[in-house]
Amino acid sequence: MFRYRLPDGEYFYTAAAFGYEEAHGSITVTGGEAAEAVTLREAARRRVAFSVVPSSAPAQITVRYTADGRTVPAQSAGAYSLPSGEYSYAVKAKGYAKVTGSFTVNGKETGTQTVSVTLAPSAQWDGESREEVSPMATVCTRSAMERSWPGSPTR
Repeated sequence: MFRYRLPDGEYFYTAAAFGYEEAHGSITVTGGEAAEAVTLREAARRRVAFSVVPSSAPAQITVRYTADGRTVPAQSAGAYSLPSGEYSYAVKAKGYAKVTGSFTVNGKETGTQTVSVTLAPSAQWDGESREEVSPMATVCTRSAMERSWPGSPTR
């Protein structure tokens, strides 16, 4: 619930939330309190799935709603149930270059919308992944140590 202190008059409002249809209306304040109950209806949604090639790549997919930058979580089986709007995505997998792009969803259309992504092999560090590295051990023979030590007599 939201409360506002307003002088007498007529006020127009828009109520909105991600995944819901906007509600518009007006309220008149006269000499005291005025209340307006607003119910938002869930917006139509469309199923969006990603087709990543190669399918064996351990892909991590991040989808963001462009209007406010929020990350949208995947639903069951890695697909997304999204209302109409503009979205951006990033797909990354170890051993492959990161792929970014965008897509538009029309929630009133039916069927699954597929976003196709082809990953390219890459040896570059992605800037985020880390692996445990075991300490290196150097093994030298006695004769090798003697030859490399400064001032050691050579035998």
